[in-house]
Amino acid sequence: TGYRAEIVNFLRGRGVAATFFAGGKWMRTHPDKTMQLMADPLFELGNHSWTHANLALMDEKETREQVLWTQGQYEILREKLALLAESRGLEAQMSHVPESMAVFRLPYGRNSAATLDYLARMGLPVVQWDVLGEGGAGSAREVALRAAKEVRLGSIVLMHANAVPKLTHEIVPIFVDELRRQ
Repeated sequence: TGYRAEIVNFLRGRGVAATFFAGGKWMRTHPDKTMQLMADPLFELGNHSWTHANLALMDEKETREQVLWTQGQYEILREKLALLAESRGLEAQMSHVPESMAVFRLPYGRNSAATLDYLARMGLPVVQWDVLGEGGAGSAREVALRAAKEVRLGSIVLMHANAVPKLTHEIVPIFVDELRRQ
C-alpha cells in the first residue's frame, strides 16, 4: 500500500523529523513513495532488510543478501532521484540525500550475536526502540498518551507508517501534540 499518506503529511506539516526503516522489496515495489521520502529533508531512510526477514534465523550469507540487496535498491533509487532532480534543475537539493542508508533496524527486533557482528563490520549501526508507540489496548488517544508518558530524553519510538497497526494514523497526531505540550 505504500504508506499511510496522512501520517507522512502530518509529519511534514508539523516539521517533525522521522526515520523510516524500509525493506528493499518494499522500495522496489514503491519507488515513487521511496523517492518522496528520500527527497524530503525531514526524513531519513534506514535499512530494514529485503523481505522483513527474521535475521535471528538466518546465516551470514542470507543476512548479507538481505542487507546488501536493500542497500543496493536504495542506491538505485537515489540515482534515479538525482537524474530527476537534474532534469528539473534541482541538483543542489540532492545534497541532503545520503549516498546510502547509514542505519539498520532489525525486523521484529530479533537478531543473533553473529548478525550484530556482521552489521557492525558493514558499518551499519543497529537502531532499536525503547517506546512502543502503538502498543497496548485502548483508543488511539489512550495509546498515544500512554506512549508519550514513556518517552525520555533520547528515546526512540517505534511506529509504522503502513496500514498495520490500524490506528497509527490517529495515534501520531495525538502523540506529537502531547510531546510538544510536555
